[in-house]
Amino acid sequence: MKSQTAEVELPPQSRRPFGVYAIVGLLMMGVVAAVLEILRVQTRLFGIWQTADEILREYSGPTDLAAYLFTDPTLIIIANVAIILFWFLLIVGLWRMQRWAWLMVMLFTGANLIFTLFRYFNDDPDYLSMLINVAVTFYLNDRNVQRAYARPKVAATRVSP
Repeated sequence: MKSQTAEVELPPQSRRPFGVYAIVGLLMMGVVAAVLEILRVQTRLFGIWQTADEILREYSGPTDLAAYLFTDPTLIIIANVAIILFWFLLIVGLWRMQRWAWLMVMLFTGANLIFTLFRYFNDDPDYLSMLINVAVTFYLNDRNVQRAYARPKVAATRVSP
């Protein structure tokens, strides 16, 4: 009796951890919040767009911080354009599995946690943002995610005398 071996092709292993898609999605929601905030300052939003702006602004961290810090419409627009550019930079870096993007997201998440704690102690708690920021922090510190974003090891070359 002859034995036959079955060869099964497995799909290629993805280097990008699943949670990166979720983090990129959250950052894209932040971009939408910043765009809606720019539109709110320049024109009058109504209906679903006004509701979406209010909800997303409250939960997006930097967009809410810009509205909290500035009253001048021009400064709000400039701050939100800077936020959009920063988030796009992070999105591209995370998508390309760059270590600097991982570090920047960790710093950004820490800053957001500080802002949500500030709001908490000023009797304006935002528990959902706190939960999301803590979850992102724990996820990015997971061993598999750390390994995916690790710097490539350079092979040591030995020089003979």
